[in-house]
Amino acid sequence: METGPTPADPPPVPLAYQVMLKPRGAICNLDCAYCDTRYARHGGHPATADRIVEWAAETGLATVEVTGGEPLLQQGTPVLLERLVQEGHRVLLETNGSLSLDPVPRGVCIIMDLKAPGSGMFQHNRWENLESLGLPEDCMVQDKFMGYD
Repeated sequence: METGPTPADPPPVPLAYQVMLKPRGAICNLDCAYCDTRYARHGGHPATADRIVEWAAETGLATVEVTGGEPLLQQGTPVLLERLVQEGHRVLLETNGSLSLDPVPRGVCIIMDLKAPGSGMFQHNRWENLESLGLPEDCMVQDKFMGYD
């Protein structure tokens, strides 16, 4: 006799999560009071753009979010972003917004973290970046506000 699912064996529930590859840079030029990634400032494993692109292909994941620290402090980031776009990945760049977005290639979804006064880093917001934020068709997030003051 079939009784259906039990509390120990609930039916599968579809989740609205997207699995993505997330290479994280290990340097940052800011020291926000509410930083949730202080651990990312030290260590890490050096990897070339070639290796990260290869890694993305090996995983089969469609979305790659390049984050940090501050990824734009690393000279090779624009090349990495361009290569990932060329390989057909949906590419997100999470930046603290203190550096110019000019080197970011077209087709990259930019998530810019604007710093609130309580972060202690408000003066580092590069407001002109707001004017240059483009929004590729498949981007849903354009800027990020951390509530602190």
